[in-house]
Amino acid sequence: MSDLADYELLINKIPGIISSRFVTNSDNEIIEIHVLANIYRSPKQLVRDIQSAMLTTYNVKIDHKIISVAQIDDGVTGPREQRFNLHYVKVLSEGPKSQVEVILLRDDESFLGVAQGGNSLGSRMRLFSEATLNAIQNALGIEYVFILNDVTSVSISGNKAFMVTVSHLFELGEELLCGCCIVTKDENEAVVKATLDAINRRVVRYFK
Repeated sequence: MSDLADYELLINKIPGIISSRFVTNSDNEIIEIHVLANIYRSPKQLVRDIQSAMLTTYNVKIDHKIISVAQIDDGVTGPREQRFNLHYVKVLSEGPKSQVEVILLRDDESFLGVAQGGNSLGSRMRLFSEATLNAIQNALGIEYVFILNDVTSVSISGNKAFMVTVSHLFELGEELLCGCCIVTKDENEAVVKATLDAINRRVVRYFK
């Protein structure tokens, strides 16, 4: 068996991990792995990376149950792939009513958000933003963290874009967040991406 210091050196190279410690029993079997990481990657993904690194490098299989992950905010900017990304948008219109569905992805998980309202153009733009925020709240398991303020169409260097403002309600009070996305193909997707641009830098703090 390789030295535990080699294992810890390997694990500490995994993005997001700050330090690690391996614990063995009297038979020199690994019984616990303690990891300190920042908040910008989910514990599930960190555990998977640890298992893969140990198996591919040292041919050691690790049970996920023995891995303990503690996370702190170290002020380091998280990798973009750990934020929410748009997967799917859909709008169903029936007379004066519209229903919008948005599916977001984070790591290997998907989250559905639904919003209903009037079937006007302006209303539908707000619905796409509201459905996005509903998907975020479903992922967090809490309500009234991100509240839509406004969705505005703007012109940037001759290109149409959407600007979204969102109120973030947290323990210290309220802050106004703003996101923007230039329309390249689909206006509905641009509204969703502008909403994500507003909140993605804040939402990672809720995944610990």
